[in-house]
Amino acid sequence: MILFSIAILISISILYSNKANCQNIIDLSIYPPNPTSLDDIILISENLFTSGPCWLDSSSMSINAFDIKYDTYFSTGMLAVMCTSFDTFQLGPLSDGTYQLHYNLYHPSASPQLEDSATIAFTVGSVSLSDTKTDKTEFIFPNPTDGKIILKLSENIGDGELIFRIFSMQGRLLKNMELDATKSEIQIDLSVLPSGNYFYDYHHKGNQNYTSGKLVITKH
Repeated sequence: MILFSIAILISISILYSNKANCQNIIDLSIYPPNPTSLDDIILISENLFTSGPCWLDSSSMSINAFDIKYDTYFSTGMLAVMCTSFDTFQLGPLSDGTYQLHYNLYHPSASPQLEDSATIAFTVGSVSLSDTKTDKTEFIFPNPTDGKIILKLSENIGDGELIFRIFSMQGRLLKNMELDATKSEIQIDLSVLPSGNYFYDYHHKGNQNYTSGKLVITKH
């Protein structure tokens, strides 16, 4: 698990947005918020459509040094309803550095029409030896799980409480739990959550070093 500093899962500020027609970009964010070169980085987009149903037809990505271009193609229908779409796109591990990501929202046609565009910036940090060692001493198991997991902490755990959070794949906070951090293994019951893929992070109260990862819940 990779330690990084983050107060809460937040959207990275959109540096530039070009509003156009019936499809609009509401928000863009990167997960994890402070990624390192070992993370599978995910782009999360929230879009608004003035007619529905709205669905993603296709997407494409190109990288030139530290500039990323991500094109998405959404179709809209004849339904007189407004709908919001949350979509996730894998950027993959990236080398350390500061990136600008240009996100374009198209309506697919013989000549695709650009509906909206936005640009965000984010920094990918390098990984130290201490980061890789932490990955071996702290982990969650079993993963996948039926909903009950054990968080194994490093030996140097100290006193106090630990804040554990679960997010949906769209970045929505689902659970925020305060746990006893005086034990090396903490049992956590997430059986109220349905089967699916989730993000988690945790940190000791008063400490801004967060650990994050992915969790799969599979119920039989």
